[in-house]
Amino acid sequence: MKAQTRDRSRIALLAASGSLVIIILLLAGFMSIAGAQQEPEKAPFEGTLVADAPGAMTMEVAPVNLDALGPEWRPIFAETFEAASWEQKWDVNLDFSGAGYKWGTRDVPNSLDPASKSVAWAIGGGTIGSTLDPLNRSYPSGVQSWLVAGPFDLSSADDALVNLDLFYEASGGDPFTVSLSEDRIQFTPQLTVNKNVNKGDGQWEQRSVSLSAFAGKPQIWVAFTFTSTNSAQKFGALMDNVSVWVEGEPGTYLPVISYGFTPTPIPVTPTATPPPSGDYDKNFTNNIDGWEARRWTDGTSYDLSHDGGSDDGRQGFLNLLVNTKDSHYVIASPLVAGPEPPYNIETKVKLRSDRNTGDQYGIIFGGNYTGGPCPATDFSTCFTHYYELRIRFFYDSGLDKDKMEFKLKRIDSHDSNNNNSGPDLIEWTRLSSKLVDENGFIEWDVNVDSDGKIKIAANDEPVGSAKDTKYIDNLYFGVIVRTEDEPNAEAKYDYFKIEGY
Repeated sequence: MKAQTRDRSRIALLAASGSLVIIILLLAGFMSIAGAQQEPEKAPFEGTLVADAPGAMTMEVAPVNLDALGPEWRPIFAETFEAASWEQKWDVNLDFSGAGYKWGTRDVPNSLDPASKSVAWAIGGGTIGSTLDPLNRSYPSGVQSWLVAGPFDLSSADDALVNLDLFYEASGGDPFTVSLSEDRIQFTPQLTVNKNVNKGDGQWEQRSVSLSAFAGKPQIWVAFTFTSTNSAQKFGALMDNVSVWVEGEPGTYLPVISYGFTPTPIPVTPTATPPPSGDYDKNFTNNIDGWEARRWTDGTSYDLSHDGGSDDGRQGFLNLLVNTKDSHYVIASPLVAGPEPPYNIETKVKLRSDRNTGDQYGIIFGGNYTGGPCPATDFSTCFTHYYELRIRFFYDSGLDKDKMEFKLKRIDSHDSNNNNSGPDLIEWTRLSSKLVDENGFIEWDVNVDSDGKIKIAANDEPVGSAKDTKYIDNLYFGVIVRTEDEPNAEAKYDYFKIEGY
């Protein structure tokens, strides 16, 4: 049943206090890495606000606790305004009035999100706005700045919503609006905030807007507009953590922006996390079928390929090269679920690049997958959390030798540049050259018990253990290569297998 025939209170019932949790994916980095097609030219913008349209100013609902949304909900767009390339995710970012002011970003604290470092300011861009200091806390008259995302394909959605953090402080008659359009010309306000109607109170607030009336539509644009007829010693409008969510059986949702009038649908797997597929064994002798890059640091250049050559009596390898220096990584995975704990992962790996650079390779396990494309453009569908076994190579000047060490991390989150972070379960631990040959293949085993005991072995010798139960029931796995101070970290994997016991 389409959402326009359903009670919009379905969303309101989901509302609860909570912090906004959104994993960000930045389109510019993804396109440069994945070799996307050249961006089409933007069509001229002709948007107008239809202020007296039916349903105007009626679609706001109580702030939605995004953490409480069920698995039938998924984000199709997210923006945190942290990346320098943030404008590439938006269809329009312009000064509609010609007054020299448009949306731009500034380093202003967001009390709802202590991790936020940058927010959008309705007058922070443009020929004049880019020179303004937000500490002066003032905006001019004659501004009409638009920020438009879309089109989004809601044809298979049962329901949808927009969520954002908003700081509004303006004089009467100077509104901030969230508007919807089906043609990118006439925009109907769904939320209007001004001094007299639905007023903001000069502090950060979470706002949620129902898109129920637009579910089932093949293309929708969302506009965020600030208009001023007066000048005031006030901020105007600040915005952060914008996201669009849809509910229902996955269909052809568009999680990125298309500059034409017709969305480019992408297929979405109609099921959530598949059931465990059990044991997995891939020797890479003839191919690396199924293995693809699933996550990476923004701006990373990499090459994932099959190496059909021989080395140390072995034939055929998965080869992963990361070209970009300064702690850039790439995770590759076949995106199949392994067995439930207890299980053991085994692989043989050789570092292919110089060993005195701090280059790292590793094993990923305990990863999650929610269904749909992986990677999604905002990296929200897979490997948002996992365990990472890291192996690092470096030159020890005291011993005048190349050495290696390992650590085990639990990855709980990723920042705006998609760098991962989480606690160390095993600190950096040096391995003896009597145990492993730093220049040769090393067999690594990761044993995961059902009680959360994680045991690490190198060449069949135990080297460390930890206990953590947070993600052991997540069954997706893979490999990782990351750079340190120098580019071109490269490793080859002889085989990869995971077996339950």
